[in-house]
Amino acid sequence: MIKVYSTCPRPPDMSARDYVAAIKNVAAWSERAGLCGMLVHADDAQVDPWLLAQVVIESSERLRPLVAVRPEHLHPYTMAKTVSSLAFLHGRPVHLNMLAAGIRGEPLGAGGGTSHDKRYAQTVEYVNLAMGLMRGECVTLAGEYYAVTNLRLTPAIPDGLLPEIIISGSSPAAMAAARAIGATAVKHPAPPGAEQTWLDAADRRFGVRIGIVARADSDEAWRIAHERFPGHRREWIGRRVTMTGKADGYWLDPFHDNQAPCPYLVGTYEAVAQMIAHYVVLGSRTFILDVPPSENELAHVNLVFDAAQELAVA
Repeated sequence: MIKVYSTCPRPPDMSARDYVAAIKNVAAWSERAGLCGMLVHADDAQVDPWLLAQVVIESSERLRPLVAVRPEHLHPYTMAKTVSSLAFLHGRPVHLNMLAAGIRGEPLGAGGGTSHDKRYAQTVEYVNLAMGLMRGECVTLAGEYYAVTNLRLTPAIPDGLLPEIIISGSSPAAMAAARAIGATAVKHPAPPGAEQTWLDAADRRFGVRIGIVARADSDEAWRIAHERFPGHRREWIGRRVTMTGKADGYWLDPFHDNQAPCPYLVGTYEAVAQMIAHYVVLGSRTFILDVPPSENELAHVNLVFDAAQELAVA
């Protein structure tokens, strides 16, 4: 089963009222499009992600917030208590996106002095402690990063509402952490054809963060892509050519220029579906999309995923 998440809008230059309205719109579009959930960021420029998760839940009937969690920002008991409270109040799971790697420009007091590999080791300890609490266990731990004695969580999370865990990263430390906690590792994918070099037999469950612009005509898709991210030359990696000779591909310019949080796949429905199907065949069952600019754009994305699933099982 493929799970597709949208992304919550980041705070733009608008009033709080308008920002909340934008979140509610994306939540409603995502739910009507049949998406699994919505990624909610966690960084110093973002409104508290748990408050945004509450908005997402209240604006939808079944959409799961995928809340980004940075261990240095929140004690595992506090995080587990928040997840269990939301599950109890709304009867809906909250999924977790664990962020272990540092963010460029973060202050040292926020964890910037901790080495890359140790951040992932801390994340493993963090998740194991939090999940034990959320499963209703009485937890005693004397770890490298956390120490608790006979700690128990109430209210307990109802059956079937435990969070799914995603961990961001593709380094050996990230992959080891994902295996240790049973998480799905999510990364920015390489171009189709190069992605297979990243995986080994033990890492056949992964996810990708990707943007999509697809239309029936390749030129139309590229026109829309350049309108959304102006100022870039038409450059792509892993070039593909359709039967009509029009090119479709993997576009990095907006990502490199900090206009987008991920690479983009741009082209015809068929060409983009082939690229998505490539990731599915390799083992990707989780896709995190960029913020949708409109509900209509999600309809185009659904055409791609419908076609990709057919190609992946062909």
